[in-house]
Amino acid sequence: PVSVDKGGESIPAELWSWDPAHDLALLRIARGGFPRAEWATDAERAAVVGTRVYAVSGLGGQGATAAPGTALDLSQAGIRHDVRYAQEFRGAPLTTAGGRVLGMVSAAYSPTGIDPGELRFAPSIASVCERLLRCPDAGSTAAPTAAGRSQAPVATATTTAKRN
Repeated sequence: PVSVDKGGESIPAELWSWDPAHDLALLRIARGGFPRAEWATDAERAAVVGTRVYAVSGLGGQGATAAPGTALDLSQAGIRHDVRYAQEFRGAPLTTAGGRVLGMVSAAYSPTGIDPGELRFAPSIASVCERLLRCPDAGSTAAPTAAGRSQAPVATATTTAKRN
């Protein structure tokens, strides 16, 4: 069983799609009302190197905690950054200072095959979409669906997932 922790509550979840090579999983929860996180624009993603980025956890006294850092590099592999974060941030969004999602926080993703140490990689949100979802064309307003599934709700709330 898998659950999502949000605000002290443990919500049952279903593993909808996953990519172990990129340390990514898409969880489906049978509950609405979670706010959608906006994705960074192409221009924001292209200009990310040298800017402040944040790992945002759905846990904390005010309902969320943000860990700051700097984007150090951007490549096909993802966003290299120096955000220091605890385990509960794993799976959380890596955002711009304005709160737009750039990628996903991962403690295990290492595209070079070498332990990245404190300079970790975050798979880009575009990569997450390509690997876990069927993404609409860039100009489309259609919602993505899970790879191999007809219509999948996309949980975009900042949460921490755990296996029971």
